[in-house]
Amino acid sequence: MLKGISPSLAVINDRMLAEAKDQREFFTVKEMDIVKHVPMDEILFFETSGRTHRIELHGFQDRFDFIGSMRELEKQLGGRFLRVHRAYLVNVEQIREVDLKHRELLMKNGERCLISRNVKGELLNKILY
Repeated sequence: MLKGISPSLAVINDRMLAEAKDQREFFTVKEMDIVKHVPMDEILFFETSGRTHRIELHGFQDRFDFIGSMRELEKQLGGRFLRVHRAYLVNVEQIREVDLKHRELLMKNGERCLISRNVKGELLNKILY
């Protein structure tokens, strides 16, 4: 703790120093009055929601939906994520298994995503190389 500052400011200072050391990337989404920061490496995949213009984020710690478009997410997130189906944008690093026969992905948490036929080659290239 720093000398001469209140305990409250010391706590804030400690938190800021801890966050500065954490070099992970975060996905930030604002929904109404709530802003959520989710570490990119903890996101498994994004899925289109049953509700119009809604995207559901599937993470290790959290699962929530927000207003958005898969096309915009795909542009924003770039190389780490791959659109494997019209309904799924997956974090390639979180894939445990690829089932080509049934055109499914098994994620590290046990959830499954569909794969479209035309993305198999690109998916295998990203996983294998």
